[in-house]
Amino acid sequence: MPGTVQGFIYVGKIGDKWIAVVIDENERVVSLSLFKNSEEEAVNEAKAAALTKVSYRFRSEMNPFIRRVGREVIEFIDLYLKGEKPKFKFNLNTDGLTKFMRQVLSIVSAIPRGSVTCYGSIAEVMGNPRASRAVGNAIARNPWPIIVPCHRVVRSDLSIGGYRGGIEIKKRLLKVEGVAITSTGKVLPSHFLRANQLENLVKNIEKLSF
Repeated sequence: MPGTVQGFIYVGKIGDKWIAVVIDENERVVSLSLFKNSEEEAVNEAKAAALTKVSYRFRSEMNPFIRRVGREVIEFIDLYLKGEKPKFKFNLNTDGLTKFMRQVLSIVSAIPRGSVTCYGSIAEVMGNPRASRAVGNAIARNPWPIIVPCHRVVRSDLSIGGYRGGIEIKKRLLKVEGVAITSTGKVLPSHFLRANQLENLVKNIEKLSF
């Protein structure tokens, strides 16, 4: 079991919305919030999303390197929403991931820009086709939305499905990646990766960053 890490909360804004980022003393991103109306809401969501125990330090103790990570996460999200392809690389604190979550999020991270898949396809790739609900639960607990692109997972009927940042943000993210969405809120089938296609992308899953 992972121990408690020393951590800090960096907060910033994109437009009129607040984002909070939890960063540990080793400059790893623990978790983040998305698009809240107040700083307090953003901080509370970021804390709740952390999968490892964090002992929070005062912001005044935050060193310049940790501040830089926070700024870069928010800049990454801002650029992403604008349809750009930011090149930032972040170290993630994965200490709190279960083996199952690690596998699910590794598969999610392999879904390419412009494509989507569904919970069932991920479950099939994992060798357990009946685990789609558990896959959905794991994705809902993703502490790094956008960095780990869980917005690329939709329902099997190609409807958008839920998202922590809200349905409109999920649609916006997919659209800026080139995914076409119909007037009824469904992704065009041409963007959908079936289980066998997804499996070809994750053959070297042990080499991913998780």
